[in-house]
Amino acid sequence: MNRRYLSLPSLTALFFLLTICHAAQGAKPVKVTSADPAEAPQATPELTVVINGSGFDSTVSSVKFLLPCSADICTETGGVEVSDYVVNNSKIITATLTITDTAIVAYRDIEVRMSRGRGGKGTTLFRVQEKAGGNSSTISCNEAYFPSHPGNPCTDMNGESCDLRLGNPERIKLMTEDCKTTETIVLPNTGSLHSDANIESPADYKTLTAVIDSATKSFTGQSVIANAGHRATVRALNIEIAPGVATGCGTGLESAVRFVLDGFGITDLPDPEDPNRASLLYVNAVHLTTASGAPLCEPIVVARDPAYTADTYGTTNDWKIYVSGNHVPAGSYSRTGIRFEGFKQQQDINPPRVDANVVGHPNCAGSGDAVGISYGPLIARDLGQLSSEALIEGNTVTMSGATGCADTAGILLIGEGDTEMQANLNNNNVTGGDWGVLINANTNTDSVNMKGNTLTGDGGAAAVCSNGMTVSEKGKPNRIGGNWGKDFDLGACEIQ
Repeated sequence: MNRRYLSLPSLTALFFLLTICHAAQGAKPVKVTSADPAEAPQATPELTVVINGSGFDSTVSSVKFLLPCSADICTETGGVEVSDYVVNNSKIITATLTITDTAIVAYRDIEVRMSRGRGGKGTTLFRVQEKAGGNSSTISCNEAYFPSHPGNPCTDMNGESCDLRLGNPERIKLMTEDCKTTETIVLPNTGSLHSDANIESPADYKTLTAVIDSATKSFTGQSVIANAGHRATVRALNIEIAPGVATGCGTGLESAVRFVLDGFGITDLPDPEDPNRASLLYVNAVHLTTASGAPLCEPIVVARDPAYTADTYGTTNDWKIYVSGNHVPAGSYSRTGIRFEGFKQQQDINPPRVDANVVGHPNCAGSGDAVGISYGPLIARDLGQLSSEALIEGNTVTMSGATGCADTAGILLIGEGDTEMQANLNNNNVTGGDWGVLINANTNTDSVNMKGNTLTGDGGAAAVCSNGMTVSEKGKPNRIGGNWGKDFDLGACEIQ
C-alpha cells in the first residue's frame, strides 16, 4: 500500500487555509446603526465622529460618508471626506472627516467595507447642515411655485411677499417666515420645501396655512402641498387649515400633503439613462393643525397609482419612499390619517416605510369607517424578486375617542394579488378601535411578522384580526392589554 505524507510546510499551509475559511464562515455580519454627532455644518474641518454598529474588526478597509443614491453602489460623497479612521472594537469606529465649505446639505449614508467581504451600510445616519450665513439668496413663494399666476396666491401673514431662502442645492426652498396660500403648492421634480435649514425643534417650525381666496371664497386644490414629479420632499413644517376652508372627501380640501405617482400629474419624467431615476418621496416631521375644526379626508397621502407604469415613464422601481415622524392630531381626519400604498421596492436596504408617526383618533362625521394608518398593497419587484418588504415601525395611533365612525382600525395592512409581501410591524403603540391591527392579506403570497407592539383595547373586537392568516411573532414579544374581545382573531374582518 502506498502512503503519502504531507510535509511540514504543506501542513502549515493547510492549517492556514483552514483558519481563513473558519474565520470567514464565523465572521459576523456588519451593521452600521448610528453616528455621534449625527450632524454638522458645512466648513467643518477635522470632525471626529463615533460610528456605532457591530461586526467591525481589523479587516475594515474603508469608511465613507455617501450621498444616498438609487444605484447598487453609491460613490458620491457630496463634500464629506474621511481622512482617517480607527477600529476601536467590534461595535465602534472613530472616524475623522472634513466637511467642505460647499458640501451638499443633505443626509449621508455611512458605509463600512471589509477586505473579507461586502461590509455594511447605515442609511441617512449623518446630516450636513448649512453653515451660518450660508446661501442668502431668496425667492418669493409666488416666483417659485406660481410663476405664471396672475394673482398672488402665496403671501406672508401680512399679505406681503412670502420669502423663501434657496438652500444647497437650490432645489431646496426654505421658509424663513410663516406664510399662507390660497392654492395647492406643487413642488417641481426633485423639489423640497422645509423650514429653515438648521431648525430642528418643532416649536421653531415655520407654518404654511391654507386660507380661502378673498375673491373666490374658496381654496383651490385637493391638497396644500403636492408633487409634479417622481421626487419630492417636505420636511420640518407646520401645515394649518384656516377657518372657512371647505374640507372633506370628494369635495374641497382633502389632504395636507399629497404625493402621488400617477399617469396624470407627473410632468417632469424620469430619464431612463439616469442611474438615479427611481422615485423618492419623503414626508418628514409635518405637524398638522385643523383650526377650522373640520376634518380633512386623508391628511397625508403617499401613493403610486397603477397608471404609473414602466411603459409610460421608463422606470419601474421606487427608491426611498418614507413617511416618518409626522403628527396627525385627533379629529383632523375622517377616513385615513396616513394612506400609503402601491410602491415597488428597489433596494433591500430601503423598504417602503411608515415610521415614528403620531396619529390621533378620527372624526368621521357619520361618513363610515376610518383607519389611523393604512399601508399597502405593494407592487411586486422586478428581476425575479417577487417579494416586497413592508415596514411599519414605531408609530403611535390612538383610536379611542373616535366620533361618528362605523368601524375603526389603528393600523390596516393590505396585501393583494400575486405580490409577495413580507410585512414587519414593529414597536407600534395602538390604543382603542374595533381592531388594533387589521390584516387583509393573501395567505398564499404574504407573510407578516409582529414584534414589540403594544395594543391596548377599550372594548374593541380584537387586538389583531388577520382574516385567516397566521401571524408570526418572532423577536420582542407583543404586549396586548386593556379590553379586547379577542387577542388574535383568525376569522373574517373587513373595513371600507
